[in-house]
Amino acid sequence: MLCIIDVFSRRAIVRALKSRHDIRNTMNKILSEKQPVILQTYSKKEFISNSFNKVLKQHNVRQSLVLMNEGKAKQAYIERFKRTLLDKLPQRYTTDTLDEIVNRYNNTKHRSLNDTPNNRYIQNPNRGVITILEYEYIHPPKRRKTYHQNVKERKRKRECANNIEEKSKKRRKT
Repeated sequence: MLCIIDVFSRRAIVRALKSRHDIRNTMNKILSEKQPVILQTYSKKEFISNSFNKVLKQHNVRQSLVLMNEGKAKQAYIERFKRTLLDKLPQRYTTDTLDEIVNRYNNTKHRSLNDTPNNRYIQNPNRGVITILEYEYIHPPKRRKTYHQNVKERKRKRECANNIEEKSKKRRKT
């Protein structure tokens, strides 16, 4: 999944990818629609490759790399968007569901902007000079166990431990 955020308007673009190798073609399509000045990316293989750099040169876009260990602080917008996306995504989703969720996000009023991302983008489409980009396979979050499931599991583990202790005592006696 390819997640892109325009920092100025907070407008999100998400594309489902079948493999890592689709990123170049997908970015080419996106950059033909939206022309940022700077593209800020993590320093992963997909973004450092020559083929990806050729696409950026074609569209006259500069790239700013963020190291992975310092990336969480510098990529706050995309990290927060990913968390929002994960919260809203169902266990099994389709591209239609994904588009619907992103559309809802783009049409929701943001407290920091005091406006919706789509309105902000329409007002100044060329103003969003920095686009933050993140590529990662997003898996749905694991469901938390309820209190009763945790109690049952602890009880089962205790019983297993007791059975093992009893067997080892019997072996020592013989």
